[in-house]
Amino acid sequence: MNGGYISRGFSLVEVLIAVSILMTVLFIGNLAYRTYSVYWNKELGSFDSSVKMVRQLSNLHAVIRNIKPIVLKGGDAGGFVYFEGGDSLIRAVGNTSVGNEQFAVAFEIEVQTQDDDSSVLLYREYPISSPLVDEGDIGSYGAPTVLLENLQDIRFEYLGWPSYKEFAAFESSENYSSSANTKWFGLYSGKDTLVSPLAVKLSLKRDEKWSEIRIPLTHFSHKDLLQFVGADD
Repeated sequence: MNGGYISRGFSLVEVLIAVSILMTVLFIGNLAYRTYSVYWNKELGSFDSSVKMVRQLSNLHAVIRNIKPIVLKGGDAGGFVYFEGGDSLIRAVGNTSVGNEQFAVAFEIEVQTQDDDSSVLLYREYPISSPLVDEGDIGSYGAPTVLLENLQDIRFEYLGWPSYKEFAAFESSENYSSSANTKWFGLYSGKDTLVSPLAVKLSLKRDEKWSEIRIPLTHFSHKDLLQFVGADD
């Protein structure tokens, strides 16, 4: 005998209360998980985008830093430095290729606007298998490679000398300074100045904010052009 004690299960009201509490806990947990998941994916996406941008900027820096002054035959002086720079275009010669460090290349960097009004920076190159003599030795550039993307605007400027004469005069003087009498140009041509620029400034617009990157170039010696340019030119 159990002393008259009768065991029984939960009443319907107790079961409904327990189920309601459990559903509330599950709802709150699911909401918290979804909120955290969205936040995490957003932060992770932003991190991945930042890492990609850093990698692309590193590649672009290497391309511009590898520009080498090269003198070709032609022009009014009989010879000129091969470098053409605009606010959205650079043509020059690099010591190495982007994909192969075994040979030099003539290359082109160009800003293009996409259908969604975003800007991308494209790189094309032409391998140099033999020494360049004149501009006609440069053939057609190959397929483009994306250096930068998903930007609102991209612009180039160039720190350089107004003319070869001023550059040569300051280089030969005792108080020579590589930055004396230089300024930033939106357009820079080695055919006109007979001098390669000292640096390239890259201005990037992203999320309505501008940022600048300045990349120094290999120093150019006026002696490379003495065989073409007279002392009084």
